[in-house]
Amino acid sequence: MGTGASDAGGGVAVAGGNIYLTGTTTGTFAGQIRSAANTHNMFVAQLSSTGALNWAQQYGGRDGESKGVAIAADNSGSSVLDALKLQHGTISINQSNAIESQTTARAGDYFTMQIKDKTGTRSAKITIAKGETLRSLAFKINSALQSDGKASATGVPGGQGLKIAVNSGAQVQLVAGPKDFDALAGLGLKPQLLINDGEATPTGTKPKVTDNAVVKPAAAADTGPAIVGLGINGGLDLLSKQTAAHANVALQGAMSLIKQAYSQLNNPEAAAAAPAGAVPAYLQSQLSGYQTALAWLQNLNGI
Repeated sequence: MGTGASDAGGGVAVAGGNIYLTGTTTGTFAGQIRSAANTHNMFVAQLSSTGALNWAQQYGGRDGESKGVAIAADNSGSSVLDALKLQHGTISINQSNAIESQTTARAGDYFTMQIKDKTGTRSAKITIAKGETLRSLAFKINSALQSDGKASATGVPGGQGLKIAVNSGAQVQLVAGPKDFDALAGLGLKPQLLINDGEATPTGTKPKVTDNAVVKPAAAADTGPAIVGLGINGGLDLLSKQTAAHANVALQGAMSLIKQAYSQLNNPEAAAAAPAGAVPAYLQSQLSGYQTALAWLQNLNGI
């Protein structure tokens, strides 16, 4: 098999009695089209067990350039879509506020909140429903929190974020669900303890609890540095437009937290006597890295 131009095989796999081949071509297979001239295109072909060509498809890519270097097949029909927890079928161009359209969380995924207040400790299971939005999810969380805090869907550049604020005297432990059904990971959150320690807060300031990060001012007697959680974990990836869009939202939220923390650290209350100054070197480094990543994400088509 091949075209009248230059073809090269990149990988082969066998499944269901058929042979699957991928590679790179500078030509055009029968029944296929080329989006840009003088470029390399990836191709995927299915051959019968006798070597007869059943079908071949080729793909362009950014600026028409792509290469096929490896291929894998699963007799059960599973694919990388299943590994990424993405749905099968035609991609809809309609915009949606549903969590399943904005994150990798899926209906049935869940996490648990262990809420401790002066009356005792209770647990609440928060499950993602089909068609769930961050607004409806915040309503579920509020039903569980009752008078111990408040959750809300807040606007962030590129989409929405989830904010959970805990009232003074209460503690909320976010507990991840089981592997492959963990809503925290799908939402870009991490297991952690959310608190609002009013006793350790200087007069006139308030701790800020933002999605999965707690920005807490240091007490007057605390000589250690304030801790800022940015909510970035190893679950972020750029493997698809959907997950890249989610990474973009997470990074935008982290940038906002850095700005809030810098403003808080360098513009304290008059009585706090904390020194102002230039942006610390470690924050400058983080900002530079996040800005580079955001610039790259914003240049992707459809993001």
